[in-house]
Amino acid sequence: MEAGRLSMNSVSCFVMSSCWIGSKSPGKFSLRYCDARTSQRGVKGRRVPMLMLSSSVNPFSVVDAPVPCPITESISATPMPESQRMMYFADAADSLSRAIADIGSVGSKMTVRLLIPELDPQLDVYDRRVLLRAIWEIVIQLSVVEGKVVKLATQSPEKYGGLPISVAGLRKNLVADRALSAESWGDKIERVRIGDIGPQGVDPDDDVFLLVCPQNTVGAPVIDDVMNMFEVSGGNKPFVLFNPRLGDIPSHSGVMQVSGRDHRIRFINEFEDVYHTRLLYRSGTWYPVQGAITRSYPEPFRAWKRSLTEDGKDTYTLIGEFRKPPNSDEITAAFDRAKLVNRTDSKDDTLARVTLGLLAISSVLYGIWQFIQN
Repeated sequence: MEAGRLSMNSVSCFVMSSCWIGSKSPGKFSLRYCDARTSQRGVKGRRVPMLMLSSSVNPFSVVDAPVPCPITESISATPMPESQRMMYFADAADSLSRAIADIGSVGSKMTVRLLIPELDPQLDVYDRRVLLRAIWEIVIQLSVVEGKVVKLATQSPEKYGGLPISVAGLRKNLVADRALSAESWGDKIERVRIGDIGPQGVDPDDDVFLLVCPQNTVGAPVIDDVMNMFEVSGGNKPFVLFNPRLGDIPSHSGVMQVSGRDHRIRFINEFEDVYHTRLLYRSGTWYPVQGAITRSYPEPFRAWKRSLTEDGKDTYTLIGEFRKPPNSDEITAAFDRAKLVNRTDSKDDTLARVTLGLLAISSVLYGIWQFIQN
C-alpha cells in the first residue's frame, strides 16, 4: 500500500473532512485539495476541495501533494499562443513515451486525444497546420530522442474514394514535410516511414505504429483496416491512434449497423487513452467552455471546472478524478457536486452543510457495507 493512501473496494461515496459538518478538527478521511497555481502553466487558481466520486475511482484516498493544473489560460483561444500550444504537444509526446515504456501494464493498444479547438475537426477553427506540428512533435520524441522506427499511417484516398476534409491531403502534407526535413534529420530520417492504414502498411522492423486521425466515412469504414493492421503487426508493438473517430457511421447500405458490430466495439474499447485533453461545453452548443477533461499517463482522468477570476481571466478547478474516461452522467454529477460544495463556502448556508454532511455519512456507511459483503 502506498504511503498516504487508504484502499478499499471502489464504491460511490463521499470522502470528506469532518470540518464540513461542523467539527474544527480534521477527521480520519479528508478531502483532496487541488492547487491550480503553477508556474509551468502560468495559470492562477485557488486552493479548493475536490471530491472523488465515481464508481471507477477509489474514493478512500488521502493525497497530500497538490495537483498541478495542466490547462493553460488560453486553451480556448484561437489562435493559441505558440508557447502554450507547445506545452500540449510536449505533454502528449511525454505521456505516450511513458506509456510505451510501460507497455507491459498498458498493453499495446493506445490512444492520444488532443482536442484543443485547433485540433477538433468538429469546430470551424480546426487547423491542419497545428495537426502536423503535433504529429511531428510526437515523432521527434519517439524516433530522434528514443531511436524507434515510427510508421505514420493515414487513410488512403485511392481506396476510400475521398476523405473527410479534416484529413484530406494529409498524406501529401506528411510526405512533403519529411522530404523538406531530410537534410536536417540526416540518417535519422530513415526511422520515419509513411504508409497506408491497413495490413499492407506493416513492415517487420517497425517499432511504433502511429495512425493519424483514422475516421470512418459513410459506406467506407476504416475500422476494418485498423483491425487488420493491428493483427498483422503481431499485437505486441505500440499501436497508437491519434485523435481517432471510429464510431459507427449510419449509411443507406447498413455497412456498419449489423455485421461484426460487437467485435468492432470491443476492439475500440480495448484502447487506453494514455493522453487526453478536451474541452467541455454546454450540451448542444460549442460555447461557452464549461470545463475540461484531462489525462496524462499514468495519472487518472481529471475533470476541471472553468470559472473567471475577478480580473476576467480563466481558471480551472479540479472537481473529480476517474480511472476510466468519464461518461456524460459522471461528468454532470461531478459538476453538480462541485456546486453543492461551493454553496458550503457561505457560513449562512446551513442547509447545504447539513445535506453534504448527511450524504457523506450515508455514503461512507454504504461503502463499508459493500466492503464487508465482498
